[in-house]
Amino acid sequence: MKYLLVVVCLFYGVLAKHELYEGHAVYEIDVQSVEQTKLVHDFENDLHLDIWSHAVPGHPGKVLVPKAKRDIFENFLVQNSVQFKIETENVKEQLDKEDELLAAAAARSNSSRIGFERIHTYEEVDAYLDELARDYPNVVSVVLGGRSVEGRPIRYLKISTTNFQDTSKPVVMMQSLLHSREWVTLPATLYAIRKLVVDVTESDLVQNIDWIILPVANPDGYVFTLTDRYWRKNRATQYMIANRCPGVDLNRNFGHGWGTASSASPCQDTFHGGSAFSEPETAVIRDIILEHSSRMAMY
Repeated sequence: MKYLLVVVCLFYGVLAKHELYEGHAVYEIDVQSVEQTKLVHDFENDLHLDIWSHAVPGHPGKVLVPKAKRDIFENFLVQNSVQFKIETENVKEQLDKEDELLAAAAARSNSSRIGFERIHTYEEVDAYLDELARDYPNVVSVVLGGRSVEGRPIRYLKISTTNFQDTSKPVVMMQSLLHSREWVTLPATLYAIRKLVVDVTESDLVQNIDWIILPVANPDGYVFTLTDRYWRKNRATQYMIANRCPGVDLNRNFGHGWGTASSASPCQDTFHGGSAFSEPETAVIRDIILEHSSRMAMY
């Protein structure tokens, strides 16, 4: 009962924090030409909007627009004959509904064990890795890859029937939560762990493949999403401007194509950081891949 009350209080405490998004709206943008595409993209960046998907001819894009910038944005679209519609009038209502559903699911589960009825915290997932290594020592080992900007352990599982000693076996790596707000990715890696370790129904997947699974690739960002649900970057502070705009978009901090399709401005959600692999979170992933590069079949 005590656990249930803690979970419910946690989610309803988060609900109050969504006041930040009161009046924010999601717009669907439909551009008709390359010229309109560039025009809209540049203006969205100038306003520092949260672009959920880029609009291109034949494929509408979506963008989250703060309440204070909606009139400016709509006037720009109208003046430039860009078609649009408002998909969500007030995104806070959607966030509040998400919290209600998660709290109800947690109440129904009435358990602290890892499952798929609710979203698990970083601490719960981290403890689960130790539990698996303890219960399945012949198959599972936990590796500390490094530490996040704020010092949290970045740990991953190695799943192997041969302790990674059979070099003829391919290695497959999975990760989730590099963009911290993408909560839906975590159940995918947790489900993979369950089917490879706890509830094995396809034994050849374990016998013939070595697995590396990193459930929480961006621990600091993930923890911060309980304060700001749409936070996607890490929590780096060394690039901040006037004590504002923390974080690096980890998905754009890798070496391949670094500095392209991204921003050099720390205030943009696509800020690529100071250099390729400047962030400890991406450095961990790089090191894992390099260590197993001769056998890495899929990432």
